[in-house]
Amino acid sequence: MLATGEVPKPKSLSLAEVLGAKIVRNAIPATAHLPTERDLAAEHRTSRVTIRESIAKLVEWGLLRVRRGSGMVVRERSSWSFAALPLAIRAIDEPSARQAVIRDLLALRRALVLHGTRVAAGRVKRGSLGTARAAVAHANEERSLAAFVAADIEIMRNVLTSAELWPQLWLINDMMQGYPELALHTWPSPRVPDDYVDVHEEYFDAVEAGDAGRACAVLEDYLVRLDTILCESLGMSLEGT
Repeated sequence: MLATGEVPKPKSLSLAEVLGAKIVRNAIPATAHLPTERDLAAEHRTSRVTIRESIAKLVEWGLLRVRRGSGMVVRERSSWSFAALPLAIRAIDEPSARQAVIRDLLALRRALVLHGTRVAAGRVKRGSLGTARAAVAHANEERSLAAFVAADIEIMRNVLTSAELWPQLWLINDMMQGYPELALHTWPSPRVPDDYVDVHEEYFDAVEAGDAGRACAVLEDYLVRLDTILCESLGMSLEGT
């Protein structure tokens, strides 16, 4: 049953997730050919339009290659897109493998944020991080997972935009296409550190003052503590021990 206000998924997306999960679990292995659109439509009792939309989503995720004359071929895991990550984490059956992907994702997030901070400090003008400060205040008032995910995204986007770090921002934009869905369907409701607002205010002040060392130290300590809480809530450790 859907929760109040929850929008049901389009049939094409649900079907793409079913097929994608089979690919993630290697039930449909790399280099294998999918049946034709006509056969898939008959198998899943749906229209070819729906099948075509599902296939387009699999292509977007990097799971499938479609070529005239070659049909629809499952791609090697090394060719998948970051957009496939939410589906992959949900579909991986083996707990240790799923936990390893989550740890790698959190480590990647920390590395990207800290790299952006090091470069941005000194290029960000004083008073230019108002949007990020407002996002933190809003997230602290709302205390909802959706608010914290939105704040995380807006903080880094505002820092990178203020520093005009366009390549880093565009990379974050690509990654953020899947991150909100992943967070909202994977993380439990947050138990955020009590110093959430104070930490971010200190971080913003350090970035605007051009003190990259202090900004990175403050943020890294916070992120490690937060990620430790997230991992513990999922019954796993941050370090994998």
